[in-house]
Amino acid sequence: MPNYSNDYLGQKIKAIEADVQEIEGHIHAGERWFGLAASVSGETHLADRIGAGAATAECAVVVIDAGNDDWGTWTQILGSSDTPAHTGAKHYSFRQVHITDTETRAQRYMFQVAFQEDAPADDPGDTDVYTEHEFTSSGIAALETIPPVTIQSPHAASGTKAWMRSRAPNVNTSTMSFYFSLREHF
Repeated sequence: MPNYSNDYLGQKIKAIEADVQEIEGHIHAGERWFGLAASVSGETHLADRIGAGAATAECAVVVIDAGNDDWGTWTQILGSSDTPAHTGAKHYSFRQVHITDTETRAQRYMFQVAFQEDAPADDPGDTDVYTEHEFTSSGIAALETIPPVTIQSPHAASGTKAWMRSRAPNVNTSTMSFYFSLREHF
């Protein structure tokens, strides 16, 4: 059996404790759902939590539009003052997208979500921070077969803007309506 020094073992124990705290934060962090803010303010406030406004000022679904058999324009969906939603949270991760409707039925869609100050270029580069996913809309009604889409995203510092765009192959534009959730970390 190797003979490790107490100093080495102490460092290993501290590293394991840090890993456990990180895992605990992921498992037990709360999740908040957002839609388009009832009152948008430039690039700072674009998203409200669902149920946070008065009955007459609820947030709405976010709508993005695909291009002509190509990616649509990057649309900002989260402003710099929209996070933290929970006081003291230092980071967030994009968790789920609940697609409520699509313009084209039985259609394959792809979408990308970027986390940075400005929208990425047409082709995101190595310095852009983004994730991407795809789904197929149902043939009858979007809600019948599209459960929330779980996203694996990097952590973004609270206050980081989020941008999204979509693509619907072989279709000349097609909207996608959705709500999204964030998980914040302390």
